[in-house]
Amino acid sequence: MARKHATTALVSVLACAALSAAENSSMFPNQEWLIAEPSSQGIDPRLLGQAVERFGAICGKDGSHGMVVIRNGRMVWHGDTIDALVKVHSCTKSILSTCFGLLCDDGKCTPATLAATIVPQLSERYPALTLGQLATLTDGFIKEKDSDVLHPAQPLFPPGTALHYDFQPDLLALILTRLAGEPLRTLFMRRIGTPIGIKDNEFQWGLQTLPQEPIPVHGGTGGLVTGAAITARAMARFGWLFCQHGAWNGKQLISRDYVDVATSVRLPASMPLHDPSAWYRILPGRYGYNWWVNGTDAAGQLAWPSIPAGSFAAQGNFNNICIIIPVWNMVIVRLGQDPATNALQLDEALAMIREALRIGGGIPSHK
Repeated sequence: MARKHATTALVSVLACAALSAAENSSMFPNQEWLIAEPSSQGIDPRLLGQAVERFGAICGKDGSHGMVVIRNGRMVWHGDTIDALVKVHSCTKSILSTCFGLLCDDGKCTPATLAATIVPQLSERYPALTLGQLATLTDGFIKEKDSDVLHPAQPLFPPGTALHYDFQPDLLALILTRLAGEPLRTLFMRRIGTPIGIKDNEFQWGLQTLPQEPIPVHGGTGGLVTGAAITARAMARFGWLFCQHGAWNGKQLISRDYVDVATSVRLPASMPLHDPSAWYRILPGRYGYNWWVNGTDAAGQLAWPSIPAGSFAAQGNFNNICIIIPVWNMVIVRLGQDPATNALQLDEALAMIREALRIGGGIPSHK
């Protein structure tokens, strides 16, 4: 009888262990995200609530209403405005980078491709400019005042020699559109958006004014008119795809090679700044191909010390951000339209999320 009870107990323990493993394994949403209790995914719910509240308070007036937290493919926290379309400004750059990756996967370009081979107007002043330099904002490109990107001015500096954060992604968007032979939103939705469940009315993308172009050209920079608008619910799907290195439910939608390259540091910490006093002085050592990366600056400081190195983010003005933490199998989205805040200040709230995971048993104490 004692042996029977011991066997029953062992089966019970193994069943619980299997259930725990299943609960904490990665999954993918179908039409809707699966809602899960934070504790089922190794997160202390009380501490997570405090962290989310602090996250919103750092951002400003819109708080955490447009916030989503994904863990192991489940939605463990969400605000009440996550279905509102929000202009995400420079998060547009990371969507543009995704289109770049698709075209690289298709063999239509590489980071070393010369921009002038696609836009001949660049031949005189930018003969050595590459697509990789455009994607890292080290191109020196500037357009003639009050003109469009087809009217290049004299370079600010030789391409590849300094960083300047400006409207260069609009030029990259034009180049990628010509290579794709279709609008980038069409490319993105067919290859990425629709397969991962982003509905057509959850994602918009504005157009540049380039009437001479036969194909409509979306903006790459993230301007108010030309940038992307998306819901937090849909942005979480985009983030989860990248958290899984470009794979979705068993299918590789964008190559892991491109994802890993684009979301790792491509901008050396030693890269000089065109304007040493500009806000973008925080980016050297922390930027990939139009993605923010949790890398180290020249002083050896991580952008967000409280989360693992190699985490990355789509980041836009007015506190729009999608932080992807593959080591924790976690995506954190916050959309809003507050006055701009330094995104590095979010580390205080990220430290609280780390503690919620530690207390909940989701990660060891050393991260």
